[in-house]
Amino acid sequence: MKRRFFVVIHALSLEEYGPLALPHVRESARIAFEEGAHGVFLIPDYVKGFAKAKLSDLSIYYDFLNEEYQSKDFLVGINFLLRRSELDGQLENLVSEINPRMLQTDYLSATVTKHYFPFTQIFGSFAFKGSKQETATGEELKVLSKLAEKYCDVPTTSGSATGVAAPIEKVKEIRSYLNSETRLGIASGADIQNVRPLIDAGATDFLVATSLIKEVKDKRDILDPELVKKMVRAVRSYG
Repeated sequence: MKRRFFVVIHALSLEEYGPLALPHVRESARIAFEEGAHGVFLIPDYVKGFAKAKLSDLSIYYDFLNEEYQSKDFLVGINFLLRRSELDGQLENLVSEINPRMLQTDYLSATVTKHYFPFTQIFGSFAFKGSKQETATGEELKVLSKLAEKYCDVPTTSGSATGVAAPIEKVKEIRSYLNSETRLGIASGADIQNVRPLIDAGATDFLVATSLIKEVKDKRDILDPELVKKMVRAVRSYG
């Protein structure tokens, strides 16, 4: 199965942050593309408070990137990590503004998002950081894995926090509950040191930000092209 690596872009608000927000997104995508990543995910930079991107900002950024890369073998996705109850008032706006090629959301909300976006790759987060099920194991983790597999194109898990990788044993256990042809995403903590053990454990897709950042410059996370290149090599060497 083809392994894939997506650079996560921590996006900032046009209104709160100013005119450098869009150039930052475009430059990050350029680095990801030129160094050989399979695509990018746009995500609000939650740790930046009011400076984080809003849904309307993500719509603008997506339009720019989609226009730039839609004819190339490079995917653009959006992180929309809202739970089912939170989607009711926002999905309609999302549908009217964007039809993303990839969408990361909570696995339960995927039951709704797949209806609205039948041709979008849905990355459904489960046993995820910040949730009560993050440490699930045994029968509970099996049920979560099966539900994510049922409703999502790429069931996606994480470690306990941003920048913390999912334990290898957790990835192995999840892999044992999924069909062999089902993809498995990792959305935190992957780096050039642990990506191969994670692949050996059964992961196929990597959504990476923290380990690729060279510096934070006036709230902008600046990517290190060399780290992106090394991550590309580590993932692509497995096919």
